Amino acid sequence: MINSMSFLLKDTLDLPSLRSLLASLQAATGLPASLIDHEGEVLASTGRQEACSLFHRNKDTLSHNCVASDRYFARALEQEQPPGQKYIEHRCQNGLVEVGLPVVFDDMHCATLLIGQFRPDPLDEDFFRQQSAMAGVDAQTYLETIRQMPTFSTESVERLLPIYTGIVEMLANIGKNRLSELRSHNELEKSEKKFRSIVNSSPMGILLYHLNPEEKLILSGTNEAADGILGVDTQKLIGLTIEEAFPGLINTGVPATFRQICREGTNWQSEHIDYDEGEISGAYDVYAFQTSPRTMAVFFSDISERKKSEQALRESEEKYRLLFSAEKDAILIIDQETMRVTEANQAAFKMYGYSIEEFREIDASRLLAEEELEEDDHIRDVIAGHAGPLELYHRRKDGTVFPVEITAGTFEWHQQFMLAVIIRDVSERHRIAKLKDDMLSSISHEMRTPLTAIIGFTELLLQEDVDQENRDKFLGMCYQECERLRELIDDLLDLQRLRAGFTGHHFEPVRIDSILQEVGAIFADTTTTHEILIDCPADLPDVIADPSKIHRALKNLVANAIKYSPAGGTITLSCRQQDNTVSIAISDTGLGIPKEAHDQLFDRFFRVYHPEAKNISGTGLGLALVREIVKMHGGQVRVESAPGKGSTFYLDLPLSGPLVNE
Repeated sequence: MINSMSFLLKDTLDLPSLRSLLASLQAATGLPASLIDHEGEVLASTGRQEACSLFHRNKDTLSHNCVASDRYFARALEQEQPPGQKYIEHRCQNGLVEVGLPVVFDDMHCATLLIGQFRPDPLDEDFFRQQSAMAGVDAQTYLETIRQMPTFSTESVERLLPIYTGIVEMLANIGKNRLSELRSHNELEKSEKKFRSIVNSSPMGILLYHLNPEEKLILSGTNEAADGILGVDTQKLIGLTIEEAFPGLINTGVPATFRQICREGTNWQSEHIDYDEGEISGAYDVYAFQTSPRTMAVFFSDISERKKSEQALRESEEKYRLLFSAEKDAILIIDQETMRVTEANQAAFKMYGYSIEEFREIDASRLLAEEELEEDDHIRDVIAGHAGPLELYHRRKDGTVFPVEITAGTFEWHQQFMLAVIIRDVSERHRIAKLKDDMLSSISHEMRTPLTAIIGFTELLLQEDVDQENRDKFLGMCYQECERLRELIDDLLDLQRLRAGFTGHHFEPVRIDSILQEVGAIFADTTTTHEILIDCPADLPDVIADPSKIHRALKNLVANAIKYSPAGGTITLSCRQQDNTVSIAISDTGLGIPKEAHDQLFDRFFRVYHPEAKNISGTGLGLALVREIVKMHGGQVRVESAPGKGSTFYLDLPLSGPLVNE
C-alpha cells in the first residue's frame, strides 16, 4: 500500500508549483528543501547548499556519503516514528545536518520533506579539513563555504517548523483525499467485479447503457454471452452510442424506447427484433429495464434458429408456390377420390380458360374431348402412375380441342390422396411434325421432278437414235435438272451446317454493288418475263463478308421474288449505307405476304398459303437459309410486305463484319 500511495502522491502533486513554493521559501530562509519518497526518489527540490553541490556530490570520495543520507530518509519512511515526533534530525557522514518532516496520512508515512543542510554548532574545523583533504580541495575555500551555511539549532528549526509543517499538512491532505478516492475506486471495482461475474455467468446476452446529459445513449458494458450471440467482440462497441454500435436500429423505434426507459424507469419487452447490419444478423427476444436513474440493462436471447426454421418453412412453401405458378405446363391438383380439381396454376387458367373457382366446380374428366372418353380406363392408369405419358385431346372452356401430353403422380396431403397432373400443350409439336411431313413431301416432290426429267432424257438417249442437235439439247436439259437437284441438296446441307455453327466462312472486303450486278445478270439471262433493276451507289464502302454466302442469299431472294411475282413484274436489287451498316433490299411487285405470317416466314419448312401460289413448288428452306447466312455476318433480315402490294426483303449487314459487331 505504501508503494502505491507514494506513486499516487507523485502522480497527484503539481510538482512545478511545489518546486516554486519551496524555492520561495529558500529565498526567504536560505534553506533548500526537497520532497523524497520511500525509494529515495526526489519528487521536488530547490537544489542543495553550495558545499554539497560543489564538493560533496561532485567528489567520488564524498558523494557516497550523500547517497547514504538519502537512503537513511527513505528507510525512515518504513519505520514507525515515536509518538509526537515533529521531525527527523540526521547528521550525514559529510558532517552536515538535515531535517526531515514526515508526510503522514491515514497512519502512513509516505514521504519526507527535507530541510537543509545546516552546519553543526560548534563547527569541528579539523573534521572538515580532513574532508577537504579526502576530496582533494583547498581546505580554506571549503571551510569558508561551510561557515556560510545556516547553523543548526533546535531553536532555529522550531522557528521554521510552522512554515514547513503547513506544507506537509497540505501534502498529507492531498494524499488523504487521493487515498479516499482510491478506496472508493477499489470498492467500486469490487462491486463491479461481482456484478460482472453475475452478468458474465448469464446465458442471456446483456447490454448496459447510460443516458448522458446530451441525451446520448452510450453502451457502457456487455457480457461474454453477448459476444457469442451477436458473433462480434462487443467490448469494441463500448463507448459508442446505440446508433453507432447498432446502426441497423436507427430507423426503428428502439433507441427512443430505450431512452424513455432510462429517463422514466419503464420496462419493455419484444418477442423479437430482426437485425441485419454489418457482421450482426439474427432475430432476438429482448427485455429492457432501468437499473438506476439514467442507466438500463438489456437482456436478449437469440431466436434466429427458430425464426430460420419458420422462415425456411415459409420459403419452401413460397418456392413451391412460385414453381407451381411459374411452370409453363398446366398443373392440376385433383382429389383422387372425387376427381375434383382443388388447385390449378396460371398456365392451366391460360390453357383452358377456366378460373380456379370454375375448375373446382368441374370433374377432371370434363376436360377430355368427346372422342377421348372411351380411353377413361387408360387415363386413370396414367393418373395413378401405372403408365407412361399419354397423348390425348382436351377441350377448352370455349370448346376448342387441342392435343396434350399428360403425366401424373400421387401424393398424400392432410390424410387425403391427391393427384398432381402435369398437362403440356403439344400443339406446336404437332405443327412441327406436320411441317416436317410437308417438308418431306415437298422435298420428295422437288427431288422427284428433276430426277424424272433426267431419267426420261437418259432413257430417250439410250433407246432412241437421236441426232446430234437433239442429243445436245437433251444433255443440256439433264445438266439443268442436275443443277436444280444439286442446289436443293446444297440448301439442305448448308442450312444444317449453319444451324450447327459449322459455317466454313471466308470473310474479306466485298463490293456489294458487284455482287448485285452478278446476281442480277444471272437472272436477267434466264428470265424473259421479269425486269431486273439494279440501284446501288458506286461509292458504297466495302463490307467485310463471305462473298459466296452473300451471293447465295441474294440468289434465293431474287429466285423467290421471280417465283411469286406475275409475268411482267419488276425485281429491284438496291443497296444503301446507314451509319455503320449496309442495307441490301430485294423488292418485287408480287403477291405480297400477310402480316400474321411475317414472324414465321424465316422458319424452316414454313410456306405461306396463297390461293394463287398453290401450284408454285418450294421446300420452305430458302428464307431459313437466308436468315442463317445473315446471322453469321452479325446482321439482321427483315421484311416489309402486304397482300397485293409486293414484298421487300432487307439484309442489314455491319460494315466491319461479324467479329466487331459481336
